[in-house]
Amino acid sequence: MNTQVITREQEEGQSTAERQALALSDSAKMLTISTNENRIDAEQLLASAKGIEDAVFSFLDPPRDRAYREYLYHKKRLDDAIKPVQDARSTIKQKCITFDQEQERIRQEAQRQAEAEAKKRAEDEARFIPARAGNMNRHEGRNRGNAVHPRACGEHDTDPIEHEPPCGSSPRVRGTLWRYCLPRRNIWFIPARAGNIITEVAA
Repeated sequence: MNTQVITREQEEGQSTAERQALALSDSAKMLTISTNENRIDAEQLLASAKGIEDAVFSFLDPPRDRAYREYLYHKKRLDDAIKPVQDARSTIKQKCITFDQEQERIRQEAQRQAEAEAKKRAEDEARFIPARAGNMNRHEGRNRGNAVHPRACGEHDTDPIEHEPPCGSSPRVRGTLWRYCLPRRNIWFIPARAGNIITEVAA
């Protein structure tokens, strides 16, 4: 950027123009027009005011214009320098937001999967009852299953207690000794009973 050096003469001219402007203002305040002579003095002051105004502009307007152009120059430098910084901040913030959103999506997906797996385990536990096994099964407790029931097996089953009616297919007990079987209502199919001794089957 081209800059002009203000000479001492220019500084003195600026100071002179400024002093003349202040003196003119004081003269205008003290002016009283009551005669023709006063009116003529006023016209002379107006003429001198025009000259002082031109002198003020000639000495002070160029530095103002230079200062304005210098302001524009430095403003552009500032804008050009700060814009990459602002763009970088915006990019970093957006990437942080994108990462946080993805992490939240992953967390919600993991939570949904965990809830679905827990629900499935609960349904499986309510639906299936693991098979019992042993060679002496004294009695079988009340069963409130709602679906399929694997067999309860024992080689000697002496006293099965009455079952509450289930809502699904119920594989029956197999064993070598079966004393009796109490009434039972089922909604689905009942697989065949098995055993080599059946002493009593209730209607």
